[in-house]
Amino acid sequence: MKKTFSRLINATALALVMTAGFSADLAAQNTQQSNPFQVNNVYISAGKSFDISQINASASVDLTEEEQKFLDMQLLPYYYPVLKRCAEGKEPFTGKDGGLTAAKNLCKSFYPQGKGNYSRDFGNPVRMLDWAKRWNKDEKMVKMVTATKRGDIFLNGPKDKQAIDKNFICLMTKGPYYHATMVVDSVPPIIIEAVGITANKSDTTSDKVRMSTWYEEIGNWSNYRLVRPTHGLPASQANAIIEKAIGYAEAQLGKPYDYSFSNSDGDRAFYCSELVSKAYFDGAGFKGNIATKNPERDKIIVALHSVIDGLEPKNKYQLADKVMNFAVAYSHSPDINKLQEFIINDLVPDCKTLDKAFPGPEGRAKLNKVFNKIKSNEGFKSFTAANKSYEDDKKAGKFNAGWGIGKLRELKSKANVGLSLLKDIDRLGKETGASRKDLTMVLMKIFIPVYQNLGTFGEVLGGMDKTKQVNLPEGVKTVLKIVDWGVSKRESVKNWPVIGGTLAKLMPGNGDGKIFTDLTSPSDLAQASPGFTIDYP
Repeated sequence: MKKTFSRLINATALALVMTAGFSADLAAQNTQQSNPFQVNNVYISAGKSFDISQINASASVDLTEEEQKFLDMQLLPYYYPVLKRCAEGKEPFTGKDGGLTAAKNLCKSFYPQGKGNYSRDFGNPVRMLDWAKRWNKDEKMVKMVTATKRGDIFLNGPKDKQAIDKNFICLMTKGPYYHATMVVDSVPPIIIEAVGITANKSDTTSDKVRMSTWYEEIGNWSNYRLVRPTHGLPASQANAIIEKAIGYAEAQLGKPYDYSFSNSDGDRAFYCSELVSKAYFDGAGFKGNIATKNPERDKIIVALHSVIDGLEPKNKYQLADKVMNFAVAYSHSPDINKLQEFIINDLVPDCKTLDKAFPGPEGRAKLNKVFNKIKSNEGFKSFTAANKSYEDDKKAGKFNAGWGIGKLRELKSKANVGLSLLKDIDRLGKETGASRKDLTMVLMKIFIPVYQNLGTFGEVLGGMDKTKQVNLPEGVKTVLKIVDWGVSKRESVKNWPVIGGTLAKLMPGNGDGKIFTDLTSPSDLAQASPGFTIDYP
C-alpha cells in the first residue's frame, strides 16, 4: 500500500511537471534533449484529441517496479508509459486506436520530422523494455547510452580483428568502424542515419536516410565509440551548432543511400559518415576537426578512384554506384565467375577506354577467353617459370656471392622476371586484339582492384583467400603474385637497364601516401572530440 501511495504521489508530481512543459529540474537531466511533447494535444482518431503529457503521467501508475527503475535509469524514454498504455489498448487508446501498431505510430508522431522515414521497429515499447531488461546490469552499456546528448555521433564496428577483416566497409577504409549515426534525441538516443543494404538486405526501410532507435542499433554485436564534436565549447555556441547540424540532417531524411561514396556529388544521396560530417561542416558551418584523414586508411579508396578515373567512365557516379553495389553483394557471397561476368558485361561497356580496347560483343568474347586462361593458370607461364627460378636461386644463396657477382645475378634474375611478364602480356594482348597498354590496364586496374580488401593492388583477394571467404583459382593467385611483386619492386625497377622505365610504368601502385578528400569514412570521425570519447566495451 505504501509503495502504491508513493507511486501515485510520483505520478501526480510527474503530471504537474509535464503539463507545465517540463520544469527546469527535468530539463537539467539533459539540457540538449528534444521534447516530443512540444505539441500539447495528440490526435488519436476522429473526434478524439488528448493532452498527451497528462496521459503519460497517469499511465506511469501502471508501470511495474522494474519498468519504473528502468525509467529512472533513463534506459526507457520518458514517453514509454503512454506507449505502453497504447499498446495495451487502455483508455483513451481503445479499440482500433490501441495495439502495438498504434503505439509505434504514436511514437512516430512525436518525431514528425521523420515524415515516414523510420526504421523497421521504430517506437515499439515491447522492444524498448526487452532492451532495458537485457542491458541494465551492463555498467559500460548503461554509461554510454545514458551519456548521450543531442548532436553526439555514434560509431560502430566489428567486435574483433577477424570480423574487421571480413567487413566490406572496414576493409575498404582500413579502419575499425563501419557505421556512423547522429543522436537527435536522448536519453535513450533516437538517431538519424544513412543506411545501405550492407546493414540488412531484408530491411525494406534501409537504403536511405532514416530515423532509428537505440534498441535496434545498440547491443553487444558491435564495438562502439561515442564522440561529441562540440565538446569544450560554451553551451550557447554548442547548442547553436548542434541545432543547425541536426536541421541539416533532418532535411535529408528519405534521400537515397550513396553507393558512389562521394562527398562531391551534392545532396542527392548520402552514405553514413557523409551525412554526419556534412551536417556539421555544411549544415552548421562547424570549423572544428570532425574528420582526421589518414593515407593508410585511404589507400584503397585512392586506388579505386584512380582506377575509375583512368577508365574514363561514361558516367563516373553511376559507375561508382554500380561497382560498390556489386562489391557489397560480392563480399557477402564471393564468386570469381560472377566477378568476371560483371567486368565483361557491365564495366567494359560503361568505360570509354575499355569499350575502345574491346569493342562490341566480339571484343568482349575475346576478353572472356583471356580471363578463362588466366583463371586456369595458363596466362602467365613465362612469369611463373622465371619467378620460380628467381626464388629457387635466392633460396640456394646464389645472390650472396662476393665481389658483386651475387648482386649481378640477382639483377639479371629480376630483369628476367620482368621480361617474362612482358612476354606473357604481349601474348595475351594478341589473343584479345588489344595492345600491351590496354591489356595491362585491364589486368592491373580492373581485374585486381575489384577484389581488393586489405591493401591497394593485390591485398584483398589474398585476404579473402586467407580468411576462407573465397577459394582462389591458381591463375588468380599468380596474378596476385605479379601485383605483389610489382608493388614492392616498382621504384627499384625504374633503374633496371633497358626495360626498367617501360616496366615501371606498367606496374601497380599503392596509394603513394595520398589521402582521399572526397570520402569521409566512419573511422575518420573517431577523433572528432579528443576530450570526450566513450568506448564500448
